[in-house]
Amino acid sequence: DPDNGSFIDLVGREATIDLDTGEKVKCMFSNRKKGIILVEKQTVPDGDQTQFTFAGDIQEALSDGQQSMPLEVVPGTYTATESAPEGWMLDSIVCDDGNSTGNVQDATVTFQVAAGETVKCVFTNKKISRLVIEKTSIGGVGSFHFAGDVGGLNGFDLVTAQPGQTVSSFFDIFVDINGSDLAVNESVPAGWSVNQSSCTKSLVPGETGTCQFVNTKKARLTVKKVVINDNGGTEQASDFALNVGVEPVVSGVEEMFVPGNYHVTEIGPTGYAPSFSGACDAGG
Repeated sequence: DPDNGSFIDLVGREATIDLDTGEKVKCMFSNRKKGIILVEKQTVPDGDQTQFTFAGDIQEALSDGQQSMPLEVVPGTYTATESAPEGWMLDSIVCDDGNSTGNVQDATVTFQVAAGETVKCVFTNKKISRLVIEKTSIGGVGSFHFAGDVGGLNGFDLVTAQPGQTVSSFFDIFVDINGSDLAVNESVPAGWSVNQSSCTKSLVPGETGTCQFVNTKKARLTVKKVVINDNGGTEQASDFALNVGVEPVVSGVEEMFVPGNYHVTEIGPTGYAPSFSGACDAGG
């Protein structure tokens, strides 16, 4: 319109034309098709009913496998931010177009919507896992130190208060979405044996694993060799090799063994008749 007398109402989708004598006015209507944005919620483990809240241009609460209602938008930029409940971590945001992006650290997706485009972005969260360490001491009580993939740089201690009574500690940790191996090692105190000094558990998100450490306080045994040379013999105690089970021992030296039954044997010069006394029976 040369004299600018005409005007357009975009909201009302109409043009008001001021047509003067001999004037030529042309109005052009240009339409852009709206786009659609939506988010989808996925969890590991699959099927969890925990709800995750979204804010921003999409405002809904979704659980695993659910999608937000498709939202019609004019072409442009839009955002949605997830709030994850305690015990959950956002692992990835994946959009099905090349322009929209997700920031896992901020838990926010930025939609870049073109005319007529539908953009869906998938938020995948993983559940925290738990590793339980159990300690049982038999025959005594004590403090036992552990280190490994849990417990921090300095490790942690478990202290037993009564023989045979189990104490425990647990650690919550986010593992890789495809699973992780977690290892714990015990520093076995002197005078104790243990069923295993190292334990490794393969955990997937949301799984609980338990490592059981059972310590047994060792018993003390002294084998003393006495040689009686009353028939012309000259051998000494050191000339006889002594064994408790398969373990060699030295005469008169106290040794520690896991409680149990053992057979005391000797190998030495011929011409001597062995006998046993003290805590050993007649057969050793």
